Amino acid sequence: MEKSGHAIARLGLRLESFYRHIDEGELRDLARAYAARIRKGETIFLSGELGSGKTTFMKAVAEAYGYDPSAVRSPTFTLINRYETKETVLFHLDCFRIDAETLSNIGFFDLPTDEARVFIEWPENVLPVFQKADWMFRFQIPEDTLTVRDLWVYRHDEKT
Repeated sequence: MEKSGHAIARLGLRLESFYRHIDEGELRDLARAYAARIRKGETIFLSGELGSGKTTFMKAVAEAYGYDPSAVRSPTFTLINRYETKETVLFHLDCFRIDAETLSNIGFFDLPTDEARVFIEWPENVLPVFQKADWMFRFQIPEDTLTVRDLWVYRHDEKT
């Protein structure tokens, strides 16, 4: 498995923002704000330990595009969820239990992603197949609390 720091550099990502000790409401607000900046055809990595806020973030993003957030589920068992709105299609993948070869076997590379926004949880497990990511949101639960999160936002550096 490729280390996160090496992957960030290889994928042409640069740190855009860091948010310290944000609560769930602030996380949802940030997700909605970033949803307005994420374009069709972009690939977005959601990285972080179990329970760190990846699916909460995804629910708020889907809501920003007009999708019912209560219908957004972690794709732990389905592996790929598709959420369609009037504005866009969102693909939501969970790569916790799969590797790069399995990603191909489940049809990921056959998905019509040019007009969609693709969100990948646990991207560390499939990094070798990606030459570029447009965004990476890295979630962490600080040691001193379970009620807030730290969030690093990386954006593709167009100069690379």
